[in-house]
Amino acid sequence: MQSLIPENHWKYIFFAFAINIFLRGILFFAVFPEDHVLRLDDQGEYLSLAEAIEKTGFDENFKVGRTPTYPLFLYICSHISKSLFFPIIVQHGIGLGAIFFVYLSGFLFSEKIALFSLFLGALNFNFIVLSNYLLSDSLYYPMFCVLYFFILRFYLLGSTVTNSVALGVVLGFSILIRPVSMYMPFFIIPFIIWTNRKMFRKGIIHSLIFLFSVSIILCPWFYRNYKVYHAFGLTNFGYYQLMTGIIPGVMMGVQNISFREAQEKAWAGWEKEKTKIPMEIQKNPFEIDSIGKEYALKTLWSYPITNLLFAWGWGAARNLFSPEIIEISHLTNWEWSRFADTKGSNYLEKSWNFIFSNKNSWYSALFCFGCFVVILLRIVQTIGATVWMKQDPVMVIFLLVNIVYFLLLMGPYGSPKYRLPFEPILIIFGAFGIQKLFLKDYKASENNEKFLSGSRS
Repeated sequence: MQSLIPENHWKYIFFAFAINIFLRGILFFAVFPEDHVLRLDDQGEYLSLAEAIEKTGFDENFKVGRTPTYPLFLYICSHISKSLFFPIIVQHGIGLGAIFFVYLSGFLFSEKIALFSLFLGALNFNFIVLSNYLLSDSLYYPMFCVLYFFILRFYLLGSTVTNSVALGVVLGFSILIRPVSMYMPFFIIPFIIWTNRKMFRKGIIHSLIFLFSVSIILCPWFYRNYKVYHAFGLTNFGYYQLMTGIIPGVMMGVQNISFREAQEKAWAGWEKEKTKIPMEIQKNPFEIDSIGKEYALKTLWSYPITNLLFAWGWGAARNLFSPEIIEISHLTNWEWSRFADTKGSNYLEKSWNFIFSNKNSWYSALFCFGCFVVILLRIVQTIGATVWMKQDPVMVIFLLVNIVYFLLLMGPYGSPKYRLPFEPILIIFGAFGIQKLFLKDYKASENNEKFLSGSRS
C-alpha cells in the first residue's frame, strides 16, 4: 500500500494525525483522571455486560439488550488494564486508523480528494468526541470508514470475490457492534448486482458470497440466542427504542409536552399493556420484544401522518445539523438546560428557549457557533455531492440512500452521534466540494490510476 501512496503524502498524513491526536488529547485530559463520567447512562450498562462476561461468559446473565462486540472489547481491555481510560486510549488509536481509511477512500478518486478527505476526517469532532466515551459508537464509526472504503473500491475496481467477502465481513462486524445496520443488505445487494449488470450471473454469485460472509459473522450470536432463548435474533432493544425514543418524539409534538413527560406517558402505556401478557412470555426477551414492537407500531400509526412526517423531519434536521458541542457537554459534565426538558408550545418555541433561555450562556454561544460551522459544511458537502452526481449519479444516489436509511431508522431521535455511520460519506462529499470551490474540477490523476491498478493486482 505504501508504494502506491505518493511519498510527499506521508508528511501530510503525519501532520493530520498530529492535529487529530492534539484535539483528542484536549478532550481526553478534560476528563482524565476522574472516571465517574465514564460510568454514566449507557456506559454503565456496557461495563455491567463486560462484568457479566467476566463472571459467567455469554450465558443468560448476558442480557440481549445489546450485541456482544463492544462489551467483549471492554472485557478484553479490562484484562490488560483495569483503568477505564485504557479502552478510551485504544479507541483513539482505532479512530486514527479510521481516518486513514477515509484518506484511502478519497485516494480512490484523486490525490487532492485524498488530502482534503484526510484533513476533514482529522478535524471531524464527531469522531474525536465519541472516541472518549465507553459506547459502541466509538467502534461503530471506524467500521463504517472501512465499509465505505470497500464499497467505493468495489464500485471502482469492479466486483471480485475478495471484495465481496471483505464487504460482508465488515458489515457483519458492524451489525454486531450496533444492529442499526442490519437492514443494509437490502440495498447493498441491488448495488452489487448493478455493479455487475453486464454480467448478471456474476452479480448474483457475488451477492450470495456477500450474504454468506455477513451470515458467518452473525451466526455464532444467533446460535447463542437460540440456545439460551430458543429464538433467532440480535437483540431485544427494538421495542425499548420505540417506547423511549420514537413514540415520545412524536408524542411531544402532538401533545406539546416535554420529551421527559412524553417518555413517561409512553412507558406507562406499555406497562399497562404488559399486564395482559402471560409471565412465561414476558420472561423471553425476544417474545416480549416482538409483542412490544407490534404494540409500538400500532401506537405510532394511531397518530396523523402529518405528525409522523414532522417528527421524522425534525429528527433528521437535528441529526444532520446538531453541532458536536452537545456530546462534548455530556462528556465534560457541563451544567446546561437540555432540549428534552425545555418548555415550549411547539418545536420552534422550544428551540428558541433552548438557545436564548439556557442557564449556561457559554453553552448557548458555542451551540450557535457550532450550528454555523455545521451549516457551512453542509453547504460545501451539497456542492460536492452535486459535482460528483454529474460525474457518477449511480454511486452518489447509492450513498444518499445510505444517509436516508439511517435518518429514517433514527426517526425523531436527534444527536450528532446518530450521523456517525454516514460521516465518511459527508467527508467525501466535502472533499469534492472544496475542490470545486477552490481548485479545478475533478479529473482522475495518474497516481489515482496507479493506485487502482495496484489494488487490482
